[in-house]
Amino acid sequence: MDELLLKSPIDSPLKRSEVENLLRVPHLFSKAEVQARRFPQLAASLRIGDLRTSVRVHNCLRELERYEGLSDLSQLSRFTIGKLLHLKNFGRISLINLLSAALPMILDHPTITTANEGEKRALVCNVDEPSADQPIGPLTRSEVEDLLGSPNLFARSEIQRRRFPELAPAIRLGDLPVSTRVQNCLVELKKEEGLINLGDLSRFTIGDLLHRKNFGKKSLINLLSSSLPVIPDERGNRLAGTSRERTSVFASVTIAGDALLGASVIRGRTDAKIYLAQVGPDDERRLIWSTKRGGCAIPKTYLLFDSATGTSDLGETIADAKRNAEVEERKAAQTKLLDTCQCHPDGIEHKHLLSSLSGSSKNRNGLIDEAVLHGLITRAGRGVKGSPFIYRMAEVPMECSNAVSKDTKAERAKLNEFAEAPTVQ
Repeated sequence: MDELLLKSPIDSPLKRSEVENLLRVPHLFSKAEVQARRFPQLAASLRIGDLRTSVRVHNCLRELERYEGLSDLSQLSRFTIGKLLHLKNFGRISLINLLSAALPMILDHPTITTANEGEKRALVCNVDEPSADQPIGPLTRSEVEDLLGSPNLFARSEIQRRRFPELAPAIRLGDLPVSTRVQNCLVELKKEEGLINLGDLSRFTIGDLLHRKNFGKKSLINLLSSSLPVIPDERGNRLAGTSRERTSVFASVTIAGDALLGASVIRGRTDAKIYLAQVGPDDERRLIWSTKRGGCAIPKTYLLFDSATGTSDLGETIADAKRNAEVEERKAAQTKLLDTCQCHPDGIEHKHLLSSLSGSSKNRNGLIDEAVLHGLITRAGRGVKGSPFIYRMAEVPMECSNAVSKDTKAERAKLNEFAEAPTVQ
């Protein structure tokens, strides 16, 4: 890498191949010979607003326009890399963002004015054959499909020298349905290497990604599978979206048949997404939900399929299902409590009653206290050593059979009311 940089004289503009190498190894920006080089030559027709940079970089360029007379982006070649790095609020991440955005617009054969001749001449860059460790072109969609079919090919050196496929700059890190591990690795790339969007991944080779911490062949396969719909083919077409649209449909997911169903897109911005996913590997039910930038989204809801009619209906939400399950579990625990007390007409000690119930100690004690509070069971004793709490079923008047029937119904109604009552904290 150092030899490649030293081929050109100091104080000359960086070439496109040199910029690509620097973006792969960002720590080289701290070297003096790199900081002495000038910014790459760009076309004079480019304006500041033509580059897709971060807000920080855009503001720094506006400051240069105001105080340094920067009229177009071609005049950035007046500044050395070191001078840009020492600008206020402008560091290595901002420089990486600026060079990444300007990379497609760098002139391979720029025309400059030499100090000795006073006339314009063309600098012709000598293009050598790539060395054994120099990266070569990005993977195409057909090549990615072949690699996903034969994952053992990722171990080959010629594959690891290939760069990641080119993606649309408008696709952001959170748009791909990748695993949590891959998402965390992309966030680390954003922090360490100045990764702004998924289009910047083409700066890295397959080998660079495979050698990153916590990122291996499985993570690479997951990332490539999720990116496949937005990788352009040989004609520049993408399966989902265009170069100016954020992707709205992804076909590759973990479980077959589960995917992002659709999205409403306004000026290339996805404002709403609808998802469909299987509940679990052993559960054939599906969940449907949506996300929105503003307004009310659809919560995670079970999708009920009727095989007789072939139609699907919305069932209860996950929150409602959890709440109903807690109520049923609570009713079962209260029935168990009353049955235990009924089996011990002479009374049962507190510790034995606790051991007959399931759940945490706090929930079991709260259940007993509520039963006493609602008059379903009685409590005697002081709850100390030598005088433990003794619980018995509450007495029911036994005047006649009708009275017994009425009292039994009343007791059942009271039990239902007790089951619906909130838990005492």
